Amino acid sequence: MEGWELIERGYHREAMFWIAVTHSRCHKVLSRVAPEEMKQSFRNSYRDLGSDLGVPSFTDIRQRYGRDRANPSPSLGGSRNHYVSQPRNRG
Repeated sequence: MEGWELIERGYHREAMFWIAVTHSRCHKVLSRVAPEEMKQSFRNSYRDLGSDLGVPSFTDIRQRYGRDRANPSPSLGGSRNHYVSQPRNRG
């Protein structure tokens, strides 16, 4: 499924996941090959993306992961798949 299809079908979170993954992959490559003066702008854009997604630092990711592993969502039966969202009913 293409990115625009995810959005059209109401899978906005999944679309953002793939945008973030692609951004991360590009960031990884550019951090290895870009001139030093450009690397800071890449780091800033990566931090901005994380912040926009509500995860401002690596420490926050580790804390969320630990918290969620310790207390799985009871509304989803403790499933570890609770990060996967369902499409919204647009009808």
